[in-house]
Amino acid sequence: MHGRIPWHERTTLTPEQRADFEWYAHERVGRGVGLTEEELAALSTGADAVTFDETERTLRAVCRALLTDRSLDDALYARATADLGEHMLYELVVLVGYYDTLVLSLSAFRTPLPAGEPPFFDRPSPEQDPTAGRGAPPRL
Repeated sequence: MHGRIPWHERTTLTPEQRADFEWYAHERVGRGVGLTEEELAALSTGADAVTFDETERTLRAVCRALLTDRSLDDALYARATADLGEHMLYELVVLVGYYDTLVLSLSAFRTPLPAGEPPFFDRPSPEQDPTAGRGAPPRL
């Protein structure tokens, strides 16, 4: 996707999904686009890093609201349009929806992490609980 949201900022949204495979993939991307270990550590707890600027904080606030409330209240909408502009806000809503759909699929089909990778978020992996694994999603 070649939009207005740079990879650095897009990567800060991934932990909000609370999905092991997405974090596994995007943590590496984050390092590649310059996220520091301190920023990654903050993201792993759900916090904004102290180094995040207002745009990054707004992107993450919108992402959290979309995932929890499925909408934006008037104050956050005003903040987002002021900080991001309508075009970037639209892009962000579509991106969060795409990630949400992807995470739903990965979760429903219990897509495993690569061998030897521990789960990041607190839930059993197929290795820890054989009833949790259902295999890979079907090829369409």
